[in-house]
Amino acid sequence: MAVAVLVLVASLVSAVVLIAAAPSPSGSPDADLLSQEIDYGFYGGDAYTGIQNAAADTGNAVVAGGNATLELLTELDEASAERWAHLYRGLAAMLVLAAVANLGRTLQRRS
Repeated sequence: MAVAVLVLVASLVSAVVLIAAAPSPSGSPDADLLSQEIDYGFYGGDAYTGIQNAAADTGNAVVAGGNATLELLTELDEASAERWAHLYRGLAAMLVLAAVANLGRTLQRRS
């Protein structure tokens, strides 16, 4: 009987540790979104205007792509942390259920 109670107590402590150690989503990305927009230049319609506008288009596309990638990585991090948290909670519940079943069997044998 004493062993079954000790197993139950150890399982409860382990379950609390598992639940406390479950990962949680950070909620904020490690880096800030880029907000700088590259200016377009006008030089009277010559070739420099076209080059400046092409460079601004490319730079703005890079900023937009970087922001989209950062948002996707943040969403993936949150989804992954949520899945691991479910696993930790499930393992904690299984530990407690196994210990309660063990205690129940022990009490049943004693009576």
